[in-house]
Amino acid sequence: MQKLAVYTAFDGDDMVFIDCMRNIAIINGYVPINPEYALGYYLSTTSHDGKKFEVMKDCLSLVMAADELWLFAESENIALQQLSEGILVEVLLWVRVKTPGIRVFSISETVKSLNYHDHASYKGRVLSIDEPMIRTSLENNQFSEISGFLDEVKYTLRPIVFIDIRNEDFKYIDWVRAYAYLHGKVPISPQHLMPEFIYKVHNNAQEDYQGSIEKLKSVASQIWAVYHSGVALQNTKERYGLSPRVTFVSMREVGMPKYANPRNWSITSKEVKENLL
Repeated sequence: MQKLAVYTAFDGDDMVFIDCMRNIAIINGYVPINPEYALGYYLSTTSHDGKKFEVMKDCLSLVMAADELWLFAESENIALQQLSEGILVEVLLWVRVKTPGIRVFSISETVKSLNYHDHASYKGRVLSIDEPMIRTSLENNQFSEISGFLDEVKYTLRPIVFIDIRNEDFKYIDWVRAYAYLHGKVPISPQHLMPEFIYKVHNNAQEDYQGSIEKLKSVASQIWAVYHSGVALQNTKERYGLSPRVTFVSMREVGMPKYANPRNWSITSKEVKENLL
């Protein structure tokens, strides 16, 4: 049975707690999709020329990929009026096009539940909500602006691309993500969203991690297999075969200086030779 993906919505002021949001999703058997981990606040904003309108579109692409939406806030009983405009957009999209599946998690209770010596599962509170409830909770012009934004962007959301990159090359992931933005894609990578070590910390089986990988791949319209050398390209092609969903992308192509221009990047001639593809 395929795992379920959960979009972890949160106010930017609570970004310091996103590790907790990701971990509790994994402990509960879900595949977490956190917008900050996926997109990178600075990288996505600069790639979209500082336009929040465009950044939110990528968040909404991730919302649409999820099976459930979990909202992390100060309290399980937070009022709709207290939510940021970004969260309100995500929640309104959800109630319009997805099945019920919104839960509210208290951040403090989430943190407490992650005591490694106490594996009692914390599942938050189910939030029963619909569009009329949102409309009556907000000022008329605020609801109209949020609703109008969704009407404007719903047919222009960008497709998701799964970034398959070696752990050893993960330090270059921002070049790949920037390249994805340049080509109108929404990047996701397992190292960002669900690092393998978390599964090991919580004694989850290796097949559990692999199941999460397959789920992430399934929500993407395309897979970018990133390689750094000719040998790596050949190995990657053997792994994927002739799958039409897979595009092979080189480090040189994404503009990583170490491979795009190794003579300028490297200090020694030995390093230059090693970095030539």
